[in-house]
Amino acid sequence: MFLGDFPEDFATVVCMFTTHATDGSPVAPSTSLEAADVLIYKNGNAAQKATTNGVTMTSPFDSLTGLHCLTIDTSNDTGDGGFWVAGAAYTLVLSPDETVDSFTVRKVIGQFSLGMAHRVGSIATGAITADAVATDAVTEIQNGLATSAALAAIDGKVDTVDTVVDAIKLKTDNLPSDPADASVIAGRFDTLDANLVTVDGVADAIKAKTDNLPSDPADQSLIILATDAIMTAVADVPTNAELAVALAGSDDAVLAALSGVGVQVSEVWKIHGLDIASPMTVTPSSRAAGSIAQTISGDGEASSTVTRTA
Repeated sequence: MFLGDFPEDFATVVCMFTTHATDGSPVAPSTSLEAADVLIYKNGNAAQKATTNGVTMTSPFDSLTGLHCLTIDTSNDTGDGGFWVAGAAYTLVLSPDETVDSFTVRKVIGQFSLGMAHRVGSIATGAITADAVATDAVTEIQNGLATSAALAAIDGKVDTVDTVVDAIKLKTDNLPSDPADASVIAGRFDTLDANLVTVDGVADAIKAKTDNLPSDPADQSLIILATDAIMTAVADVPTNAELAVALAGSDDAVLAALSGVGVQVSEVWKIHGLDIASPMTVTPSSRAAGSIAQTISGDGEASSTVTRTA
């Protein structure tokens, strides 16, 4: 059985073989086979491999009766210098000191070679002459050679490819070393979409509030002018001393009327938010300061009505 041609120093040349009884059934040898039970010859020479270094016998193999496996490591030259060489053929002979079915056996179980595949012998100088080569063979050889024009065309195409590759490289040099793949990009877009939904919800909430504001609410300068006018009017109110002198001769009816005016002025002061002790609270539909309460009705654009309720 030819096991094959292997490269020199191949570590696992495997030869599997069986032992049988006279009736052909598998049978185990009297004791398990050993590496020394196989003789290895090189190139038909009677000199056997001197040692069992690099030779392994598994008997029985896979616990199967009558099946054995021999493995050879041709890279192991210990004690057998020069035995394993390229270009040599080897023969494996089973010659055990055990018996098989009570018989002494001897059998060639395999052959293999090292580095012999595609080996071609050398050709002597001058062995092939012009007379030995047919004219049409020379023509075929010449026709198979590339012409200078063909080589120039190929060179031009190679230059074009080189230019295109350089252009591609200029672009790819600007890419990150590990650009995010499609799934990562899709995940980022999903996150962005969720954030946009949140922003949209917040914007809707803000719009719901601003929709209740008038289309042209008074700006800061108008509010300041109105407050200055109130402050001027309040500044013209006489002091208690001045009122005492002016009202010294007034009757009770006049005093009562003036007392009511004082209450009204105080309420105006409060309802405009000028009393620190009574801050004014304003909503789209009401205003309140201290004990004063007002409702605001209307569309806030064409007209609005303010009504005191307390």
